[in-house]
Amino acid sequence: MIVHLVIVLLIFIVVSTAHELSHFFSLRFFGLPVYRLSFGFGPVLFRKALTNGPVQEISFKLLPFTLGTSFDVDNPKFLRLSHWSKIIIFASGSFCNFVLAFIASLFIDYGSALKPSSIPNDLEDITRIFIVLNLLLAIFNLFPLSRFDGGYIFDSIVAKYGARWPHRAIQDVKIITTALLALLVFYLYRFWI
Repeated sequence: MIVHLVIVLLIFIVVSTAHELSHFFSLRFFGLPVYRLSFGFGPVLFRKALTNGPVQEISFKLLPFTLGTSFDVDNPKFLRLSHWSKIIIFASGSFCNFVLAFIASLFIDYGSALKPSSIPNDLEDITRIFIVLNLLLAIFNLFPLSRFDGGYIFDSIVAKYGARWPHRAIQDVKIITTALLALLVFYLYRFWI
């Protein structure tokens, strides 16, 4: 059981790091600076401002299990980007996770990617965990809630196309989208347990 939890934690670190690195590279592709690159989560233990380079600040946090990429949405360079460029930046993390899940699914029998393995912690089981964690992280980040990638995408779409939509309709779409994505997360999660 402990070995299984360690494997899940290590896979989660890889999956979340890939997610954040894709945000990092998409920001750099569009010539935007990364405001903060954080290692871990929780309270900040150490923070250092950087003067040269693509990252303005680096921080190390108490629990060193993830990587975080922050950028300034009020940055004039970001505000000048096209609508689709902004969506690419916000969606790049989830896109990366979907691609990684698809690639990993090519290495095991099609159709068994979401089925429990008969032997715990074998290569097929580890691949299945990798696929499910990628899918869960990708979908979870697409929730249209503030401070989530999906929230930024949703707000960007509403700003571009929904200026005349009634506020109630926007909220209803957000609630329905969140509910559907939550059902999908629970559907995928049942394969993981």
